[in-house]
Amino acid sequence: MPTEARYQFVDPCFLASQTHRPKESLGIFRLLGILYLVTCCGAYATEEIVLAGGGPLVGILGLLILPWIWGVPTALGVAELATAMPSNGGVLIWINCAFSSSITCTTAASTMFMNVVDNAIYPNLFVDYLLEPQILGDQPLYFTCSLKVVVVLVACALNVSGVGAVGDVGMVFMILCLVPFVLLFCFGVPLLQPEHWLDYGKTGHVNWPKVISMLTWNLSGFDAAGHVVEEIKRPSKDFPTAVAGCLVLTTLTYLLPVLVGTSVNQ
Repeated sequence: MPTEARYQFVDPCFLASQTHRPKESLGIFRLLGILYLVTCCGAYATEEIVLAGGGPLVGILGLLILPWIWGVPTALGVAELATAMPSNGGVLIWINCAFSSSITCTTAASTMFMNVVDNAIYPNLFVDYLLEPQILGDQPLYFTCSLKVVVVLVACALNVSGVGAVGDVGMVFMILCLVPFVLLFCFGVPLLQPEHWLDYGKTGHVNWPKVISMLTWNLSGFDAAGHVVEEIKRPSKDFPTAVAGCLVLTTLTYLLPVLVGTSVNQ
């Protein structure tokens, strides 16, 4: 019997559009909360961008330009693929539709490895913030390790409880992250000194690899939203809208503190 007759090939693109869809529980605001958490969740590393850029000018220009040449194309590509192939397989389904199974397998393995390494960072960062002198201060090793385990367990319980709960918590954290930076900008408006934004080379030479890598990292993560596209009530409408809103909020989250901070802290 010919090899072709013994096996039935199932197109993953067809399968992605025909499989049973889970309960659609994500509206535009829940989705926006999830997107904001996986792409931004605060103006972190902006100080390093300014320092690596030799002053505010490179960082500010990067935050103004890179969203258009990096963030917008990525967001539009994710929105198009997610609405054309609404499967929670996300990027793996997209790659499997375009390339061979070996490339899909390699992508899955590298993605798993990246997530294991990347997700291990966040409990440590969270606990490090809590151990600042203004909050908990120095604590014994067993306390810090236990706190990190608690953070991991809470995150696991939240994911197991369902994507709706993740979306609700995402909205809350998005608001909690945005409010301090909005207040910082509002109170800092009278102190703005735009001439300081043009400073270049005052903190040393420009470390272009570091600047570019940190800027692109700060605007990455949109593809992760493809893994919840089946949970969205109106994918063709809500997904592109939420992606566009997240891109605007992310850019403002990074840009506004830099404008204020470089004016005040000279």
